[in-house]
Amino acid sequence: NAIVAKRPMAMRYFASTYGKNLPTCLQAVKHTRAIKYVHTSLLHHRDSLLQLVQVNGLVLRHVSIESALLKDAAIVMAAVRQNGLALQYAAETLQNNVSIAMAAVSQDWRAHKFIGKNPRKNGYIQVLVMFKGKKVLRFKLELKRQQSIAQYTNCSIITVNE
Repeated sequence: NAIVAKRPMAMRYFASTYGKNLPTCLQAVKHTRAIKYVHTSLLHHRDSLLQLVQVNGLVLRHVSIESALLKDAAIVMAAVRQNGLALQYAAETLQNNVSIAMAAVSQDWRAHKFIGKNPRKNGYIQVLVMFKGKKVLRFKLELKRQQSIAQYTNCSIITVNE
């Protein structure tokens, strides 16, 4: 356990022993390449998956596509808050979710590539996302969601009237 904490890639040698051990896996997934050594039983259990994605959102990549957990809004929100690019592994319905899309883009502006069509085209106001002074994304957003945007701070999110 201490070895994995210092060197996450050591999981490849200890996967059979520690792959089902959640505390050890929480240390290991800090290194993205070590995720593949986490046992699938942890990836398909809601509580353990939620803890894992809070450490590394890209854990979603290793969850089975058929899993209902990819449709769980709380898990996907935790994942995209940790790593916005985790949005690409979420179910399509959650890629269309405005709150999740904004959280992903706020964490990593490159996540805009994985936003579903609905947040971009449907709505009442135009949103402009700035990152390091450059416009990176512009899409429409429902007016009622405007209040929840302020909580995301990594990017400057500016509303633009049409």
